[in-house]
Amino acid sequence: MPLIISSPHSGRIYFSDFVENSRVSFGDLQRVEDRYIDLFFDEESSYGATFLSTDFPRSWCDVNRDYRELDPNMFRPALDYEDILISEKVKNGFGVIPRCISQGKSIYTHCLPQDEINFRLSIGWFPYHERLNNLIRQLYNTFGKVFIIDFHSMPPLLFNKKTDFVLGNNHGKSCSSDFVSFIENFLLKNKYQVKINTPYSGGYITKKYGNPDNNIHVIQIEIDRSLYINLSTLKLSSNFIFLKKQINNLIKEIVDFI
Repeated sequence: MPLIISSPHSGRIYFSDFVENSRVSFGDLQRVEDRYIDLFFDEESSYGATFLSTDFPRSWCDVNRDYRELDPNMFRPALDYEDILISEKVKNGFGVIPRCISQGKSIYTHCLPQDEINFRLSIGWFPYHERLNNLIRQLYNTFGKVFIIDFHSMPPLLFNKKTDFVLGNNHGKSCSSDFVSFIENFLLKNKYQVKINTPYSGGYITKKYGNPDNNIHVIQIEIDRSLYINLSTLKLSSNFIFLKKQINNLIKEIVDFI
């Protein structure tokens, strides 16, 4: 099927030197993972979908950023501004090589050597996007269309009303409204609270690859991680199996939709 499921932030394998040289605890690093999102999709092949995820954590290399989104002052010697993108994400510490795990909470006590950039991008960022690009091209050449679901988890949102899922399509630019409505209706039918593009409208993957005019549809789905994880222990909760069945039912219905 022309369906790709992407999980760019669920990696849980840490380099020991990265953990040892971090000023924050290992638990703090784990709390910014899209923890266990990959475990929802171990049966995806039976529906004809292709699943792609990272092994490394997003705090080490974030593939949902442009590879040029680098903080020049994180490195010694400092980087040339002409070769990088100083986005708002970078200014806040959340570039392709993150400086922070949360606002104002730095990962490092020191600057990194410049060769760390090539190391992390070459074994992290570039392989992921090379694989994703190849999958899109192969499926598009076969089917003339591609659907990508970029799955993430989020902390509980501090709205007046509980939000279980946030669907992001870059405000209509990355996938058709029919695809968004189809997923929204499935979730509402199953008694979940859903928001569209608020507060997450999609990251780099959604914006980079979404091209609905050419039948390439990318939607970002954020799941409230308290639905399936004990936020104190970071272990799977008793609700995980139930939610996994519902997510798999969603994938089956998306396959029918496609």
